Amino acid sequence: MKVIYGLKYDEDLVLGEEENALVYSLIKDGEEHDLFTEVINKYEKRYSQQIKFALLRLKRMVNKRGIQLDEFENESEDGTLPIYKLNQTGKLRLYFIVVDQITIICGGGEEKLVVKWQDDPKLRKIVERLKKIIIEIDENDIKITKENFSRIFFEIDE
Repeated sequence: MKVIYGLKYDEDLVLGEEENALVYSLIKDGEEHDLFTEVINKYEKRYSQQIKFALLRLKRMVNKRGIQLDEFENESEDGTLPIYKLNQTGKLRLYFIVVDQITIICGGGEEKLVVKWQDDPKLRKIVERLKKIIIEIDENDIKITKENFSRIFFEIDE
């Protein structure tokens, strides 16, 4: 089944005038909430501290440090694809594509109840979705900016 995803710019993470990183989230065509917001809404009670810490780290990247790969852990099988999870303890996993030195895309997240994400159908679906989006970005030489993000769509099989 083909599914279309667009990008939502996460302006809530911007505290000042200068942005050192741009954070986008995937939003499924026809849905009200982007995937990042869905994860926060779904797990805000169970993992409130982990979500708060993740938001603080993302705000720090946007407003001060820029994207720091030491804040992330590569989750691709062989380490060659830019699929990352935010480094943090706990069972909630937030997955990102690091597009370039200033741009990341949140691809969703889920509770991790197994040792390897490959063993969990929900986590595997998220990572597989991000792989397909990376391929589209690479094959079509897509450059994501604040000026064009609303016109970028990814049509992938899920």
